[in-house]
Amino acid sequence: MMYGMEHKEGFILVEILLGVALFATLITAAFLIMFLGESASIHSGDRFRAAFLAERALDTARSLREEEFLQLTQGTHGVDIGPEGTWVLSGSEFQTDDGYTVRLAITRLASDWASLQADVRWDHGTVGEGIVTLHAEITDWRAPVGEAWDPSPPPP
Repeated sequence: MMYGMEHKEGFILVEILLGVALFATLITAAFLIMFLGESASIHSGDRFRAAFLAERALDTARSLREEEFLQLTQGTHGVDIGPEGTWVLSGSEFQTDDGYTVRLAITRLASDWASLQADVRWDHGTVGEGIVTLHAEITDWRAPVGEAWDPSPPPP
C-alpha cells in the first residue's frame, strides 16, 4: 500500500506543476495580448496623426494657391500659421509640440502647375522612426488656357 501512496503523491506533485505552468502561460498570454493591443493602438494613432498633419500641409499649399499661385515657391518648406492667422511657408520644416516633423516639398512643373509632397516623420521610440508621405499636384486654375480643350479623340 505504501508503494501506491508514494506513486499517487508524486502524481499530485506533477499535476500541481503542470497546473502552475498552464496558469503562468495563460497569464503571460493575456498580458501579451493586452500589451501588444495597446502598442498597436498607439502606433495606429501616431500614424493617423501624421496623416492628418501631411494632409494639412497639402491643404496649406492649396490655400496659398487660392490667394496667389506664385507664393508656392519651389523647395522644401515648413508650414505654419502666420501673424495674420493665415497659412504661411516657413523655413525648411515645422516641428510640432508632440514631436512630429512636417516638410512640404514643392516642385514647379510649369508656370501654372506644381507637384507637392508632404512628409511627416516622428519617433516611434524603440520601434524606430515613422514616416507618412502624401503627394498631390495642383494647378493655377485662374491661368489662361492656350487653346480650348476638345474631349474628342484625335483623328487617326
